Amino acid sequence: EYQPSAPETIACLLDLGPRFPRVPLSAVSALQAPGAQCVLQPDSISFGSLAVGQRVAAEFQIHNAGTEPLRVDPVSSCPDFVVEVGGGAGDVAPGATRAVRVAFVPIEGGPAACIVEIGPACPTVRVKGSGTTISLASDVRPALNVCQGCHDWNNPVFGYSEMVNAPTVYGSPVIKPFEPENSVLYVKITTSGSGRFGGQMPPTGARVSAAGKEKIRTWILEGALNN
Repeated sequence: EYQPSAPETIACLLDLGPRFPRVPLSAVSALQAPGAQCVLQPDSISFGSLAVGQRVAAEFQIHNAGTEPLRVDPVSSCPDFVVEVGGGAGDVAPGATRAVRVAFVPIEGGPAACIVEIGPACPTVRVKGSGTTISLASDVRPALNVCQGCHDWNNPVFGYSEMVNAPTVYGSPVIKPFEPENSVLYVKITTSGSGRFGGQMPPTGARVSAAGKEKIRTWILEGALNN
């Protein structure tokens, strides 16, 4: 942890022991002028869900409500969130505003959260989103075609709410986001016999393919989104 008490540029080596190479560390610290006042609007951004490799952007404002220049240097610490516009070190004059645009470009499936650092004595902007590689409509429902004789899982008319977090007699939901092992549907299509959620489904005939099972598992691990 680095806690500067004055403006400085510092460099050092972190020693991890005789069997490990030393890690170089560096930092540049700065203090705000006493009259600077940092105001962010908004102070959090939710990008929702997005397929891996796609991009969506949103903007926030840095306003200096004080009487002295505000020193800022907006930067994201996570690769999924990129400061596209308004980054870089500089001053915001009293009464002025800097617009900052952040893009969410998920690099893997699942939820992602990060903060955008603004500058010394400034609050941070919280950003979050969810990356997806599997679609309920295009991947999961077709994989459940073999269940059509008894269930309508693959029918888009069949409600999402009747799958995700829907209660069952087993005490676990049909689908529990992020937890395949506690999702009744997933356990029943993957078990080879009688298990804690009963026997395998479908009980006879064709089974869900190995590729289909993996898609369903990945979809659940990515949050079981209605996508």
